[in-house]
Amino acid sequence: MLFKKNELRHLWPFYLSTLVVSITSVVIPFMVLYFRELHFSFFQISILFAGFGISMFLFEVPTGALADNISRKLSVTLGYFLAGIFTILMGIFSNFYIILLIMIFVGISMTLMSGAEEAWVVDNLKAKKSAHLQHDYFVKSMSIRGIGAVAAIIGAIIAKNLSLNLLWYVWGIGFIITGIIFLNTQEYYKPKIIKNNSLKELFLTSKEGFIFALNNKQIFLLILASLFISISSEAHSGWDIFLINLTLPKHALGYVYFFVGVLTALSPFISNYFKKFKINHSLAIVSLLNFITMFVVFFVFSPHFIYGAIAFIAYNCVFSIQYPIEQNYLHKQLKSHNRATIISLKNMITQFVIFIPGLLIGHLMDIIELRIVIGTLGLFSLVAALIYLKLKD
Repeated sequence: MLFKKNELRHLWPFYLSTLVVSITSVVIPFMVLYFRELHFSFFQISILFAGFGISMFLFEVPTGALADNISRKLSVTLGYFLAGIFTILMGIFSNFYIILLIMIFVGISMTLMSGAEEAWVVDNLKAKKSAHLQHDYFVKSMSIRGIGAVAAIIGAIIAKNLSLNLLWYVWGIGFIITGIIFLNTQEYYKPKIIKNNSLKELFLTSKEGFIFALNNKQIFLLILASLFISISSEAHSGWDIFLINLTLPKHALGYVYFFVGVLTALSPFISNYFKKFKINHSLAIVSLLNFITMFVVFFVFSPHFIYGAIAFIAYNCVFSIQYPIEQNYLHKQLKSHNRATIISLKNMITQFVIFIPGLLIGHLMDIIELRIVIGTLGLFSLVAALIYLKLKD
């Protein structure tokens, strides 16, 4: 049976919202291409992503504390509505500085959702005495993202026959629809009531999160490993152009992402087979696979785009296996009162640390072959694997 008892009853709004956002995210395969067609260099594109990252760095923990102290539902719902508005604006403007400003506001919107949505799900399940569904949620939400990514074929049709900026409007509408879904979704987490000095309470919650992360060795190791994984993932801005340089037609990116969607819809279920292994071995093996999928790019040359596409699809599948394993382990280390704060803290540290490397990588992509940059970034996944080996069940 695909869904366990009471699973859909408790989780259907979250599954549906994931599906809506994924189906409408048709701009993702063409995002870098869109910026390139606006005549932005890779370095300028890295500045856009850096602006997004810095805004997340500045607001991650405060918005996480907001969710822990006031309401996860309010934080998440507001985040989706704001993300929808700013994403639509992305398709309207073409000036670099205006787009940079919009990216900053999109990043702030994302911090309202980051951490808070997962915390909302986990605490809802605990309130309904269904915590055993936690791993299933992370597996199936990742799988649903893959199913939604199948809609990339729609993006391919739009990219071939219409203007690329239309893709931003589709995604923005998807965010707004998701916000509407969450307006009617129940929240069972009851935060403490803040009558006075609310800013002080948010600061104290944030401080408590920092102290907890520093003193909990497992959380610290997860954050450290995620830093290296994130640096490795900076290759994302080069994969699409790398495939096009290998003679893949531009609109065919949508077809590549179609196959990514099909396979990443299935691959999260592979994480269930890793349950018989220790957590450190599971995450280390997956990180090693991530390294391999990137390192092989060193040996892919034009016009053999099919081999590059296979490596890219495998790279995405590996990530979809890793996600439920790591997130399930992470949430088992956390308590309800600071769950959203800690997750936001993890994301915040990641955004801060990769700021300079992200800009450097963007510059390198302008002056060095993309296959060399992507292949080299795979080495950071190898470092992450060594860190994961230090984890304990």
